[in-house]
Amino acid sequence: MTSPPTWLRHLLPPVTCGLAMAVLGGIATFSHSSRWSIGPWQDIPAGIVLACALVVAGALTARAWAGYWGNVAAAAGVFAITQAMSAVGPGGDVLIPALPLGYTWLVLAPTLTVAVAFLPRRWFARPDPSANPCEEEGEHTPPSLRDPDTTSS
Repeated sequence: MTSPPTWLRHLLPPVTCGLAMAVLGGIATFSHSSRWSIGPWQDIPAGIVLACALVVAGALTARAWAGYWGNVAAAAGVFAITQAMSAVGPGGDVLIPALPLGYTWLVLAPTLTVAVAFLPRRWFARPDPSANPCEEEGEHTPPSLRDPDTTSS
């Protein structure tokens, strides 16, 4: 069996990240305005905090899996779905109302996704499978685990 064409291997991960982030952005948009009441605390805006955590987790996953272009596609997916859901639907329904929390979500969701693009590249680097961190000049045991009686000082 032959491997897929090179263009498909380079195009498929970012497209998948964009679509996945559009779905995650939609789920987060549905839940961003929820408020919780726990015991004596009333109207805690926990929805926007959890929605932001979901968007950041998705953006980090996209960046780790597909690199910079995966993160760009993820930002485009989140931006597209939040803008689409802010439009007035049939019958005048709106998923993101023109309130401060709605405006905050419209700005915050894409901004958090773009912010992940500015994280250091080394945080997302894959380790070289051929490199063995325990090897030190031919020895296969880390220095902290060697027998102190057999090592020469």
